[in-house]
Amino acid sequence: TWSGQFSGSDTEWMPVIPGYIGIVPYQNNGSHLHDFLNQLQNHQKAMKTIVMEELPNYTAETVVDSIVALTMAISSLNTDKQTDEKIIIANLGQTIFTGVSRPISFTPERDCTNIWYSVLNLHTRGKKWENMGFITPWAIREGVNTLDIC
Repeated sequence: TWSGQFSGSDTEWMPVIPGYIGIVPYQNNGSHLHDFLNQLQNHQKAMKTIVMEELPNYTAETVVDSIVALTMAISSLNTDKQTDEKIIIANLGQTIFTGVSRPISFTPERDCTNIWYSVLNLHTRGKKWENMGFITPWAIREGVNTLDIC
């Protein structure tokens, strides 16, 4: 087993032991991601820069959502409150929106909710990773049929 960043289709680095399973941060493939990517590509074309076919990895989506959340938390405040860190943090905890990576919201302790991980299975080295579904820290078997893993 392993966890971490998805290493793509290259599996030659792995030992010749059948039956790998691992988790990686969930990669959203919904309309919000596609809308964001389309806007980004249009901007890149207008600026005559390299046009990205896709975002580099899940961290790009998370960074976008972080910037949006912070912008929403600050911009919803009166101007005289927009530099008060305590008020910004409290307001950030109330921020809810559908992000590029996933639905964004926070617990009362200010932890992110809706944290998902994709479960990947590799039956044999040299083959393709198979996405088995997703799990969350709160619902371990959500979206994953454990009988399909072995």
